[in-house]
This record gives sequence, C-alpha cells and structure tokens, in this order.
Amino acid sequence: MHLFDPAVKFSCSGIVGEGLPVAVGRALSLSRKGLDNIAVAVAGEGAANQGAFHESLNLAVLWKVPVIFVIEDNDWGISVARATSTSVTSNGGGPNLIEVHTLRLWRHFEGDAQGYRPNLKECPASTRSPPTKLS
Repeated sequence: MHLFDPAVKFSCSGIVGEGLPVAVGRALSLSRKGLDNIAVAVAGEGAANQGAFHESLNLAVLWKVPVIFVIEDNDWGISVARATSTSVTSNGGGPNLIEVHTLRLWRHFEGDAQGYRPNLKECPASTRSPPTKLS
C-alpha cells in the first residue's frame, strides 16, 4: 500500500488522506519554481473526515497553488456507509456554523506587543476597557 515511482513522480500510502497535504506542498514547490506543472491528489470520500482534508483545501486556496483534488465517492469508507459516518445532507436540524468577524479588543496574551495589528487608536472599539475578570 506504500507505492512510489520517482520516474513518474507518483506516490501513495495506506494512510487515509495522506496524499492531500503532500500534493499541496508539491504544488507550492512547483509554483515557487515558476513551473507550469500541477499536483494531483486522489482520495476516497472517507478522507473528507480527516483534518488533513480540510487543512489541505484551506492552504491550497490561501496559497493559490496549482493542485487538483479528486475525491472518489463510492458511498463507502471501507465498510461504513457514507451516510453513517458523514453528515452529507442537512435539513437544518443539526449543527450550524456562523462566522462573525470582529475586532480583537485585548492582546492575545499578556506581554503581546501587538505589532501585527493596525493602529488601534483609529479603531472605535479600541477605546474600550479590557474585559473584567470574573471571580
């Protein structure tokens, strides 16, 4: 299950979703070298349950790298039905995610110089006092 052929730049592993972050890394390398090649990662739908799947897709978009992800969906992750292991459809009765964009009002940790932040004096929320500690 661990195949590698350097002549055609092919590798695979028995680890579910293992090739996704590797393909992103290879695509980043290709991009930085100015090559027109692309990286391709192939995985089954069971890989969508792995953190590496989500991390790889996020980084690929963030870095805008030349990679194609191919997900083969045969309705089964080994012997578990996709509908049993993955929330494929949603009728509003399950979890939801809401993104709220906000301004950080206080430093991330005590001693944080906050050099990465914009001029806080220009932000209306920056005039607020730090959160009150609850006893």
